[in-house]
Amino acid sequence: MSHRILQINELLRKEISEIFLNEISLPENCLATVASVQTTKDLGQSTVMVSLLPTVEQESVLKFLNKRAGFIQHLLGKKLIIRKIPKIIFKFDAAGEKISHIDTLIDKIRHQG
Repeated sequence: MSHRILQINELLRKEISEIFLNEISLPENCLATVASVQTTKDLGQSTVMVSLLPTVEQESVLKFLNKRAGFIQHLLGKKLIIRKIPKIIFKFDAAGEKISHIDTLIDKIRHQG
C-alpha cells in the first residue's frame, strides 16, 4: 500500500472519529470507535471498520451509520483538502469483541484454578 493511501486512511480515521464525537448522535449508551480505514487506490471507496459497544446494538448502529454515510462524506468534504472524498461504507470490526471474549475466558480459568 502506498504511503499516500496510508496517510489518507489515517486522516479519514481521525476525522470520522471527530465527526462521531461532535456531529452524529448515536443511540444513548452506545460507544462507536473507528478502528481502521481501508481506502482503494483510486480513492473511490473507503471501508471504515467500527468497534461498537454494546455489541447488541451493532446492527442498528451500522444501519444508521451507512444511512448517514452521505452526510459524513459531505462533512469530510468541508474539512479536508483532498481532490476526491471516497464513498464510505461502515462495517463492524469484531476484533474488540474477540478480545473481550478471550478476557472472559482467561478470567474463568483463573477463578477455577
